[in-house]
Amino acid sequence: MTPPTHTPDVAEHTVFINRKAQQQWSLVLEDGRTFAVWGSSVVVGREPTATESGVQMLAIPDDTRTISKMHARFDLANGVWSVTDLGSTNGIVVTGTDGRAFSVRRGGTSVVGNKLKLGSVAMRLVPGSQ
Repeated sequence: MTPPTHTPDVAEHTVFINRKAQQQWSLVLEDGRTFAVWGSSVVVGREPTATESGVQMLAIPDDTRTISKMHARFDLANGVWSVTDLGSTNGIVVTGTDGRAFSVRRGGTSVVGNKLKLGSVAMRLVPGSQ
């Protein structure tokens, strides 16, 4: 009698998944305070509340109270961040890489430039964990 041939069970093997490493980002305020950005969508404000799963809610301390409770949404696509005004009271000003500043209209969206201001709070999105 011939011994049975052992066929490896499918459950014995783990399938390797090749995942791209996600770029880490930080939101850095002008005064040096730094906040980790862990996703590709983040809502910022004084007291943001979750409206969608998978979106990071990031509370920005603001002694000036010029940042709205739900001020802006940042979205990352193809390595480029955009910012959308969520109907804020004091708006968003984006400064491009050329140094020119412009306002994002209420409800509008813009590519995030070199830096930006939400209300009177200046900040930058930077790659890497600071």
